[in-house]
Amino acid sequence: MDVAAYVEQLGKRMKPPSVKQHLACIRMLFDWLVTGQVVPVNPAHSVRGPRHSVSKGVTPVLSSEEASALLAGMTEFLITDLIQPFFLSHLGIRGQVP
Repeated sequence: MDVAAYVEQLGKRMKPPSVKQHLACIRMLFDWLVTGQVVPVNPAHSVRGPRHSVSKGVTPVLSSEEASALLAGMTEFLITDLIQPFFLSHLGIRGQVP
């Protein structure tokens, strides 16, 4: 099955934004394979995804009560045991964090 046929089949089961994400992933995979000289050309390069335009945003906004509940739910465990080691690991610091 070629990439265009695959995208067409996805379009029958999924909404356009999901199909576009799948196509973007396929393109990235084949770009990587071309860079590594595994395949000579990217077969997904010329495939067009479905048209999709957003006329009005639907991003949810938290109310002040929801934001307060979210911040209240953050515990000291979350900050010290998850976030701090994450940033330290990106700085190259390993081991236990006091």
